[in-house]
Amino acid sequence: MMLNNRAFSLVELSVTLIIIGLLAVGIVAGSRLLNTTALNKDISNLEKYKTSVVSFISTYSQYPGDFAKAAQFFGNNCLGDNGGSDICSGDGDGLIESPAEFSKFWLHLKAANIVNPEFTISSSSTPTDEDIFPKTNYDNYGRYAAHHYSSFSRKSGSSLDIAVAERNYLVVGGLDIAADVSNMPLLGNLLPKDALRYDKKIDDAHPSEGNLIAFIGSNYAPLGVSGSCLTDLATYANYENSKTCVLAYKLDRF
Repeated sequence: MMLNNRAFSLVELSVTLIIIGLLAVGIVAGSRLLNTTALNKDISNLEKYKTSVVSFISTYSQYPGDFAKAAQFFGNNCLGDNGGSDICSGDGDGLIESPAEFSKFWLHLKAANIVNPEFTISSSSTPTDEDIFPKTNYDNYGRYAAHHYSSFSRKSGSSLDIAVAERNYLVVGGLDIAADVSNMPLLGNLLPKDALRYDKKIDDAHPSEGNLIAFIGSNYAPLGVSGSCLTDLATYANYENSKTCVLAYKLDRF
């Protein structure tokens, strides 16, 4: 009995390599398509949440989270229950600025039936409950949050920090609540090139101007250094392959 030890021919090897190459290209293309789809959903959600804030202000004349009379409308616990002390209302100073108000922002929007973030309100909900903050599609650690700012840090006390009029923003970033909820440290959660895509779609493509401001996650490097979100105040670091960026979207004053 003779064994068939015939090796692959060059043609057969070439066909095999072509098939492997096509499969690899298909996997990469599929991954990019999924990333683009997730990013577009998140951009749409950011705009939807901003519209929801406008609607809330139109109805109640204060920001969600900061609404001083929230308990009168939603109950002392934001669940329609008036028993116990008021843990639903904000302080009404116009700024979303405390650990409690960070989470009350979403509790108020949901209680008012204006928006329905994917979380369940329960009596155990607290400002340190990460599930209160809606998740992004782009990244498992990504969250939408609301916060007030008067400047955006470029790290290390840089003179390139951006000073802004104190106001409220919707923020997209990695929410490190467990570390220090009082300061709401925001971790880098977007590749600079993807942060730029946000900026191009809903604003002016400039990271330091307009309604959408980019800044560096608290876990990444200063401006212009490898591992940063920006190369300078006007340019996203599109060569960077780490998720270094956080975005802040201005909420309208009233």
